[in-house]
Amino acid sequence: MTEKRKMMKFLTFCVDYEQHSIEYADSLNVTFAEFLKSKELTPNLVKYIVHSIACVALDAPLLEGLKATQTFLKSLGRYGNTPFIFPLYGSGDVTQAFCRFAAVYSGIYCLNRTVNSLIVNTEDQRVSSIVCTAGQNIKCSHVVASPRLLTRALQTDPFVKTLNVSHAVLLTDASLLESDNKGISQLSILPGSLGDGQTQLVKGLELDASSCCCPVDTYLIHLLCPSTNSTAEEDLKGFVERYLATPDMQVDGKPHLLWSIFFNQEWLQVDQLHCHSENSEVPANVHLVSDPTLSSGYEAAVSEARAVFQRICPGEEFLPAPVSQEEVSRDSEEELEYQPSEIKEQNNE
Repeated sequence: MTEKRKMMKFLTFCVDYEQHSIEYADSLNVTFAEFLKSKELTPNLVKYIVHSIACVALDAPLLEGLKATQTFLKSLGRYGNTPFIFPLYGSGDVTQAFCRFAAVYSGIYCLNRTVNSLIVNTEDQRVSSIVCTAGQNIKCSHVVASPRLLTRALQTDPFVKTLNVSHAVLLTDASLLESDNKGISQLSILPGSLGDGQTQLVKGLELDASSCCCPVDTYLIHLLCPSTNSTAEEDLKGFVERYLATPDMQVDGKPHLLWSIFFNQEWLQVDQLHCHSENSEVPANVHLVSDPTLSSGYEAAVSEARAVFQRICPGEEFLPAPVSQEEVSRDSEEELEYQPSEIKEQNNE
């Protein structure tokens, strides 16, 4: 009960922590985990809050951890019993949703084309057009792109960092959870949990058929962690050995592994605050965006998109609420209502 009271007191503080800055004013230079320890929370509570509520790294700055905890708490009950919402058919459907949304506002797409090269004006060092794989020259005022579009020399810009990631995708015949309430689950495997060779936090996501990402009666598990060994399998095989039964094992009580793949990836991360400084060789109207992060949500991507948008359209509102079709129809009717009678007659004709 003592642990529960301490945790509830801390979570209540996090809901509106900005109003109680005096409580952390002297701790701004410490990590979130160190701040939790200073509040006399037990080691178990510290791990639980850091990895399962805030979902941040142990060395995350204090304000980052407080904000992440507040976001978690304010998301509870918003779309159901959990603070999380997951796109049907996987995160790739978020891209499709954006494409459909942009098309409503006259966004134009060139299908089956990629960028071959950028044409840079030598006078002002700005990109004036792009050349696509079909050889078409397309004029542009701005280019928003991954650093991969640039030459290798610019990819090694000091404001573009490389994160090496180990990724595993596993298909099983049962959930890791013993509870009947399966659904979609987030996993945090602490360093050392899979053996002495595991030095990094492993983040995971288990999906059932309700996500439309796998067949009925199967479960899809994604595992991610920073690479420490030469292959992803070396980094993540401990998870399979501990929690799953492989075809060559006769083990009861564990989900059986039906299919698996392990691979490594290079994720490029862009420092938005400095990538357009005087020391950067990136053209002024080229706006670089990062690959995914190990974060559980889309906060980093949205923050980056906002920063790019404000550079391109200073003073404009970022992602305004879309106008519903009902409002458009109502506005049109009101406009017609106040038109002069002769105009109404012309419209009727």
